[in-house]
Amino acid sequence: MVSWDDLPSSSGDDSVTSKAPATIFCEEWRGLAIDLPSFTCQHGTLCEKVVAFESVDTGRRFLTCAQKEVPSCNYVEWVDPEWPDVMKMSQARIWSMYEEETKQNLRQNVLNVEENLKILEEKKKLEKE
Repeated sequence: MVSWDDLPSSSGDDSVTSKAPATIFCEEWRGLAIDLPSFTCQHGTLCEKVVAFESVDTGRRFLTCAQKEVPSCNYVEWVDPEWPDVMKMSQARIWSMYEEETKQNLRQNVLNVEENLKILEEKKKLEKE
């Protein structure tokens, strides 16, 4: 559990941003931040505790607006400090590799669909003859 001394101040360079990153489920850091009542979003309500799963912030804990309906205020307060540069470079490379693999899979899927359509057209043509 995070202690009060571990929490960032709002004066940090990246502590409050305008858009929350994608998140991943974490049993140890989830739910409303009832143990951190001094951290409220722009709605004045308790924040939700989540873990980032995007880009160089993957694995960092943060607090965000808990309001699920629009409009969310996009409040983000980082609890964990930024990763060291070498870690950020490694994560950026891993995400880049993942995105490239995803693009290649998509391209291959398109090629497979096109090939299947050609085969189906040939089959229909043969059935008519």
